[in-house]
Amino acid sequence: MSALVGISAGVTGYFKFRERGTTSQSTADDIEKNYNASGFQLGDYKEMEETTRLVLYAETVEAIKEEQRKREIQLEQSTSRDERSAQ
Repeated sequence: MSALVGISAGVTGYFKFRERGTTSQSTADDIEKNYNASGFQLGDYKEMEETTRLVLYAETVEAIKEEQRKREIQLEQSTSRDERSAQ
């Protein structure tokens, strides 16, 4: 039983499911927020022509996705650092 608990803890620590889920949810929320703001012409999207608004939305979403990629890379690097220090 203790071996199973140890293996489960190791897998959970290695893959960091909670952190990945949290960052993915945060990214999805940010994209949805911008989608709604663009659709209803709120905030940064206020009083813009449709083409300009869509270009700004696309650029914003790409920036959000790039931030997500950076966070994923940081998680992977911290996992590999943790793994090396444990050995």
